[in-house]
Amino acid sequence: MSTQELISRIQKLSLSERIALMEQVLKSIRSELKGVKHRNMRHKKDDVHKRRQSFEIEPFDLGEEVIVDRDEMYSDRGI
Repeated sequence: MSTQELISRIQKLSLSERIALMEQVLKSIRSELKGVKHRNMRHKKDDVHKRRQSFEIEPFDLGEEVIVDRDEMYSDRGI
């Protein structure tokens, strides 16, 4: 059945039958979208786990003790 034939048959239906048909189409679309959303969510979770990699922090020495004082640091900048 071609698209034009289908549209012609739908146009011959009563208003209530066309509304019922539209409701069925919307239910079908909703269920399909839920499936797609569920698959996408599962893929996103898998991607997050793939991106997480353990790492080690290596200590290093700057040669002298570093004092981090925010007020002193910003006072040099005139802030």
